[in-house]
Amino acid sequence: MWEHWCDITLAIDASKPSEIVSISTQQQTALSSKPTSSQGNNGSKAGTKANGNGATSVHGLRYRLQPSDPESMRALPMKGKVAVHLMGNVAEALVQLPEVPLRNSGNGSDGSNNDGPPAGLWLTVGLLAADGFALQLRLKKADKPKERDRAESTWYAYHPVGGAITVLLPAADTTAVTNKMPAVVTTAAK
Repeated sequence: MWEHWCDITLAIDASKPSEIVSISTQQQTALSSKPTSSQGNNGSKAGTKANGNGATSVHGLRYRLQPSDPESMRALPMKGKVAVHLMGNVAEALVQLPEVPLRNSGNGSDGSNNDGPPAGLWLTVGLLAADGFALQLRLKKADKPKERDRAESTWYAYHPVGGAITVLLPAADTTAVTNKMPAVVTTAAK
């Protein structure tokens, strides 16, 4: 059972130009340790093209999101679910962020914690070819977290501070989607 945590509305940064992004099954196979096979509609979906050697490519436009102040948004729960709503489409992902202990258990002789949680990280929700978009959310760890999970003895420390959203392009279209499309991110805690 999920408990609603917060809603976040992200806006496109109109001062930065969009970028055309593409990925092919050949690139995906080269990046993964296991070979992948193309299943489904063999390039008939919008934004996908099959070339002569059997590889399928997906094209999209990446828009940068406006930066936000970490303190202006509630921190994300350490364990939960993220749902992104964009132009009638929804993508969901389960999330487990690094633990930020309640007490500083410094590992170094000077009390510093060199092996602690990272200061920032990226969270990706959605698959360009399957969901029609992919949100890459940049998270930053607060210097002094304000909310905690007493049961888990950890802080809710990671706040969204920016990122990018990539929207699937129709196979024959390279025109931009409007820069005013909002993305709504809904988070839930377990």
